[in-house]
Amino acid sequence: MTNMHLLIDLQACQTTGSRDRGIGRYSLALARAMATQGGHAHRISLLLTDRFPETVTGLRQMFAPLVGRENIHVISLPAACTEVDPTHFTRLLAAERIRNHVIRQLKPDCVHIASLFEGLGDDAVCSVEPVPGIAQTVAITLYDLIPYLHASVYLADPNARRWYYRRLQFAKNAQLQLAISESSRQEAITVLGSAPERVVNISSAIDDHFRPLDVTQEQRAALQQRYGIRGEFVLYTGGIDYRKNIEGLIQAYAMLPAIMRTALQLVIVCSVQPLDRQRLQTAARRHGLSDHELVLTGFVPEDELVQLYNLARLFVFPSLHEGFGLPVLEAMACGTPAIGSSLSSIPEVLGREDALFDPARPADIAAAMARALQDEAFLLRLREHGLARSKQFSWQASAKRALAALEASVPASRIHAVPASVPLRRPRLAYLSPLPAQRSGIADYSAGLLPELARHYDIELIIQAGEVEDDWLRSSFPVRTISWFQQHAGRYDRVLYHVGNSEFHTHMLPLIRAIPGVVMLHDYFLSGMLNYAESRAQEPLAFRAGLLRSHGYTALQDLAHGDTASAAMTFPANRAVLDFAMGALVHSQYAVDLASSTYGQAYARRLVRVPFAHPPVSSVSRTDARSRLGVPADAFVVCSFGFMGNTKLNLQLIEAWQACALATHPDACLVFVGQEAAVEYHHQVKAALKRSRNISITGYAKAADYADWLAAGDVGVQLRTLSRGETSAAVFDCLTHGLALVFNAHGTAAELPAEVGVRLPDRFETQELASALERLFLDSVWRANLAQQGRDYVRREHTPAQVARSYFDSIEAFYRDAPLAHELRLFDDIAAIDVGPMLADADIATLSACITRNRRMSRPPSLIVDLTAQSADRLSAWLPQLVKALPTPWRLECVHRVDGHWKTARAAVCELLRIPATLPEESVLTGHDDAWLGSSSAVSDTPGLYAWRTACLPPSSVSSADDIVPSILAWLNDPAWLAAPLIPCA
Repeated sequence: MTNMHLLIDLQACQTTGSRDRGIGRYSLALARAMATQGGHAHRISLLLTDRFPETVTGLRQMFAPLVGRENIHVISLPAACTEVDPTHFTRLLAAERIRNHVIRQLKPDCVHIASLFEGLGDDAVCSVEPVPGIAQTVAITLYDLIPYLHASVYLADPNARRWYYRRLQFAKNAQLQLAISESSRQEAITVLGSAPERVVNISSAIDDHFRPLDVTQEQRAALQQRYGIRGEFVLYTGGIDYRKNIEGLIQAYAMLPAIMRTALQLVIVCSVQPLDRQRLQTAARRHGLSDHELVLTGFVPEDELVQLYNLARLFVFPSLHEGFGLPVLEAMACGTPAIGSSLSSIPEVLGREDALFDPARPADIAAAMARALQDEAFLLRLREHGLARSKQFSWQASAKRALAALEASVPASRIHAVPASVPLRRPRLAYLSPLPAQRSGIADYSAGLLPELARHYDIELIIQAGEVEDDWLRSSFPVRTISWFQQHAGRYDRVLYHVGNSEFHTHMLPLIRAIPGVVMLHDYFLSGMLNYAESRAQEPLAFRAGLLRSHGYTALQDLAHGDTASAAMTFPANRAVLDFAMGALVHSQYAVDLASSTYGQAYARRLVRVPFAHPPVSSVSRTDARSRLGVPADAFVVCSFGFMGNTKLNLQLIEAWQACALATHPDACLVFVGQEAAVEYHHQVKAALKRSRNISITGYAKAADYADWLAAGDVGVQLRTLSRGETSAAVFDCLTHGLALVFNAHGTAAELPAEVGVRLPDRFETQELASALERLFLDSVWRANLAQQGRDYVRREHTPAQVARSYFDSIEAFYRDAPLAHELRLFDDIAAIDVGPMLADADIATLSACITRNRRMSRPPSLIVDLTAQSADRLSAWLPQLVKALPTPWRLECVHRVDGHWKTARAAVCELLRIPATLPEESVLTGHDDAWLGSSSAVSDTPGLYAWRTACLPPSSVSSADDIVPSILAWLNDPAWLAAPLIPCA
């Protein structure tokens, strides 16, 4: 590709926190190499800030010969934008917009941010979001995720935590991440959930002055005198924070034989604050080292550091976690024999298996040091290997990889092209969902989805009460209250409600009616949520009105003659939410099919399926997890995750376990990880467990314990019956963590590919499950293959990045094409009419009625029966029969006239059907798909109330009661009803 305009944000080379440290040096060297290599093919520009004026002249002088002075842009930004001070935050947000404004004017095809992690204590400003009006790729240099992976150490300060998590969200938003090592690349994929193709390892390099030197005797003597070095020494250089493992190095050095240490010193080169110096010296004494055996040099100029590398007998790097590990490469380039940690990126720098040790075990470090120090031939091989290995790393190579990745990220058709579809700003989305730390699976789901969805929207979180107890979410997204949302709903372009069948969602009911949005329906059944809202008086009549709206009087009869729990299990009652939604998202075809069977195919087409989002998992050591849980290392562990209950078939699993050889095997155990069942079912489970010694129930498992069981398990058994359209997060947990999955083909699980686990029939036999468990125990190869296929399936189909894109496409389609979206735009168009007289109230009412009647496929049709001139005795003869016989998707509504207006007659119908229900009466407005059935006088005298399909009830003298219902049903099903109604008006 030629003629790409690349803008490099080099604020990392200006800030006091980075310019003289590794990130600043890396950023400078890489930018120079990219400008040198890419300048002939591309236009390369630099972005600097005037907040660090002392750095501007030097950077201009350095880069002007490479990119041209006219391509070095200094942006003016406001002062006091540091995130360490929360009072600066509003100013910072404004500064980010100013930066985007400048970038828009420069019109780059690609923006490369040399370092995202600036601005905590310095006035550096950066963000990663689409710049309005510019089609561009934003790339970042990804050094490591060490603070995130060790948050308790590095992010204890709340302001630093907010700053870092905002930067992590920026990292996710970037279209391209240029990792400095393969280890960092894998962290981005597994921890951030970045798509592998969006993360490129460009590696790292060092400057040419790190090379073998002939250090003169005078130079050696001067160094020894300055730093207190007596003779030969083992060298470490780098930081001294906890991950650098300096205490472990000191302990390992103390384990060397005393005779070996008499001729050596341990020299640690780094800047050392007084408290750190005291801490390390105390550690040395505690391990038996004399004062002269440990040398803490403090800061060493780089020319003297190169000399120390050349003089060292051995370089040791015991770090627990590195993004790259530059000191190792520096030592090798100087010809110093080097050994190092076997963790993170260090092995890929060293490139030699026998030069590695386990940094968590001081004895292992000591053994590696002793071997090298006692074996001159091994030291020579390390030296020769290091010199050759270091030549494989160069800034030219890193720059070449970076430019190639940037070129590939910007298709030729996009160069300098700003498509008309690029909006002036990203849509602002109000996001309503349970959020951590609420005990809701949907809260965890949202925590995984939000960082990816933020690549498409500016998101604000709307919560009912309390706080969001997730550092990433709290740091990355504004948090608003419900009352604030109600007052400022007009500022949002999109609204997304996450609705499930629990008490966590009842507050959304009035909001969905008042502020339309897209609904993500996590559970197809909402009857439990409505029942909770009604029983707690949060939404009076929510359950009963929901049953009537969704399922008619039949559901109310079942409720009257049964119990609430039975009705909630039988009826979805979800039209109370769906009818007011801009559109509905579901996770399975099963939910769509339920809608079709409940309300008809036309209604089901309003539901759009998006995959279930499941984030990547941070790896938990199986050994460590089993140790914490008290599980033997060689045990065969079968787990079932989630709340226990009859719908989870826990008893059937216990019976299958007891029916196979695992029940008496000393190395096998079955563990139910989750809260125990309700009382009655719990007693049945307890009775069954009396016959087994290797079955246990954990009770409610905290997140850390839940993760440990996923890491410790061999097999996950997730069974289900009586599904209500929900998707099991536990199934995806098992697949992602590499447990061989056993499941039955029920509900949404029936849509899983058969190859991802052991797929049992929906209604399986106990022996089928027992045989599957025995085979999984005996066949470890098959078990491992199933686990791998499960992991691959989730990575392929269910990563949050993919799902977020599906959300975006579906939400935008709803807001573009949904009938309600068209109606809202129509209202705006009508309101904007500014010619002619103003519309009277009666005109507005007429227009509203017309708009309502013009709705198509937005609700199931209603059979509206006029009770005028129908006696109670006459109605009781046929109306109950009609209620039972009315086919899907028809709904019955009976009406009568009140003060000249048509109103529902629900109280009369409930009395007739002996339903003790108090339901709200409403005005009636028919639609084109409705059918009207009444007396001849009523049909002919219904101004403003009509249906294309009209008929008259025959008088009692003409037809017996037994004939009425079959005649009505035949009339509703007659395709020729428009031309010749079966029950004509008199």
